This record gives sequence, structure tokens and C-alpha cells, in this order.
Amino acid sequence: MIELRDITLNAGDRTLLADVSVSLERGRLCALVGRNGAGKSTLLRCLCGLNKPASGQICIDGNPIGEMSPRQMAMTVAYVNTERIRVASLTCRDVVAMGRAPYTNWIGRMQPADKESVNEALATVGMSRFAGRTLSTMSDGECQRVMIARAIAQDTPVILLDEPTSFLDMPGRYELAGLLRQLTVESGKTILFSTHELDIASRMTDDMWIIDSPDIISLPSPDFVVRGYAEKIFGITL
Repeated sequence: MIELRDITLNAGDRTLLADVSVSLERGRLCALVGRNGAGKSTLLRCLCGLNKPASGQICIDGNPIGEMSPRQMAMTVAYVNTERIRVASLTCRDVVAMGRAPYTNWIGRMQPADKESVNEALATVGMSRFAGRTLSTMSDGECQRVMIARAIAQDTPVILLDEPTSFLDMPGRYELAGLLRQLTVESGKTILFSTHELDIASRMTDDMWIIDSPDIISLPSPDFVVRGYAEKIFGITL
């Protein structure tokens, strides 16, 4: 479970969230939505420990992340940001293997179990046949799948993704959302991802967190349309 307990989040002198308490149950797929500048990326960075809120506490399975060591955090939360990696010398297998860093021995050497985790992660996202290719030769959609495979190989109960569909075409966006749902159903992972794709968010997720500054509205995804939040907050009709 992800819990925000009386969180206040600022960006400079602007308050994004004020005394927000909200939770997400284990094994749920949740979309984080809000207008541009609402604080989606900032909140995700707080949830994975890269930023700190102005006040309040973030807990995962009842454990405050502020009290976790870097290794504990790396074994608890995997984070996929919007950066597109295009290092010519890195193969897909190399990138996915980075997810095993919290588990490798003191010299960082991959053990057979780590290699198996990498192979399984590539298979889960349908990228096994690309394992030896470099990311510089691949499409945005293929690269995004590799980054998700890295998060899977990290073997954490929570995965956070910042705008994972932003560089994909429409079929690719739905395929990716389907993959994220598959991970929650088959692996019991809790996945929270930010998106501007309100149709995908409302149709393919379990829950939605809507940033309506300075608050977060948490609701089952089907209620997003039924209760008129698309019109109230975004001024559109779905």
C-alpha cells in the first residue's frame, strides 16, 4: 500500500498540495492525472525518495520512506522517468540488468539468479528477441518496454512511471497500459503512473488520483466519467 499522510508539497513559493492524505491499495493500477504544472512529476519524485515534501509522511506498506536506506528504497520502489536513453553501447540486456543492482554482490557481479530475472523481465514485456540490440537502434515504444523491463527486474512491490505513454502512438499507448495492468494482475504489483491520456486512465486502470490543487481526489476509475470530473477539472467530455 502507498500512503500519503498529511502531505504538503511545494514548488518554489507555490503550494501544489496541502495536508493531503490518500492511499492506494496493493495490487492496483492507478493513473495520476491533473493539469499541466499540477505537480504530477514532483509527487512521483517524492514517492520514490528523490524529493522531499514540505511536511507530512509517505509510507509504503506502513513503512515511512524517509527512514529507509537507499538500498531498502531500491528494493521497494522502481521508478521509470520520462528520459529517453539512447547510449549507443548499451544493449537492452545491459539496461535491464541495471535493475538488479540492489541484489548483486559487493562487486556488482551478476549471479545466475540475477541473469534469470533479467531474462524473465525481457520476456514479460515481449522484448527477448531484442536483448542483444542497442537502444540507439530501437523505436520509442521498444525503448519504453525495455525501461519497464528494468523496473520489473528490480523486483519491487511498487512501480512508479512518469508519463510512460508520452512518446507512443495510440495503439502503443493502449498496449503499454495493458502491460501495466497485466503486471498488477499477475504479479500483484502496485503501479502508479502519471498521464495526460484521460481515456486510457479512465478505461484501463483500477483507480485514479486527480490532482485538483491543493488536494488529491482518489476514486475508482469508472467514477471519473460518471461523476463528471472530466468536465469539472479538465473541461472536456469523454
